[in-house]
Amino acid sequence: MRWRLSTTWINRAYDPALEAARMWDWMEELHRLHPPLHTWRLVADTREQAYANPPLTKDTLTQGLLNEQELNALTGKPSTMLYFFCDTPGGESQLSITLDLLEEGRGIASWQINQGLGTYFDQDEGLVETLFASAIEAMGPCHVGKVSRVGHPLRPDHYPFEYSPGWKMFFATTNPHHDQGLALATKTRPLANGTLMTFGTPDTYPHILDAWPR
Repeated sequence: MRWRLSTTWINRAYDPALEAARMWDWMEELHRLHPPLHTWRLVADTREQAYANPPLTKDTLTQGLLNEQELNALTGKPSTMLYFFCDTPGGESQLSITLDLLEEGRGIASWQINQGLGTYFDQDEGLVETLFASAIEAMGPCHVGKVSRVGHPLRPDHYPFEYSPGWKMFFATTNPHHDQGLALATKTRPLANGTLMTFGTPDTYPHILDAWPR
């Protein structure tokens, strides 16, 4: 199966260089936790061009984000976004970082996980939780986050917790939805500024989260 992992932070000074440093620290931690995640490259218009890009370094990651910021200043785009990928068995996994200019202080780190790496997610809940916690800690302090399995249908209306649903979710203690999440969670793990919560299984979490009071 394919999976998605994301974390969101708010009320943080807009600093692309600092966010790039956080992202690089997380990528190094991903390599330590799961060695196949070792070489990342910037995406390109074609697969051939992408694989021709040199391996990403902390400097090129930082410069790429700064270049996007400069381009956005010229074009008036509302968000600074950078995408990069890692070739792992079973296909590419893609990471992205987004800094929102319309909602000052907000940013998102998102990871699209291919079927090859997704096999580990299917089989090893401990690895899923460890990788998710590493994102929350490296990119933190975070406001909310989730790990979800691709394929579950989403509701047409907004979820009451103001985020897309996940098997595992993180809510900061300052998030107004934190306590309701605790009430529905089947397992919890305290982290620095909030709680990592599990809602059932990869199959049942949509039904559990549908019980969230409107």
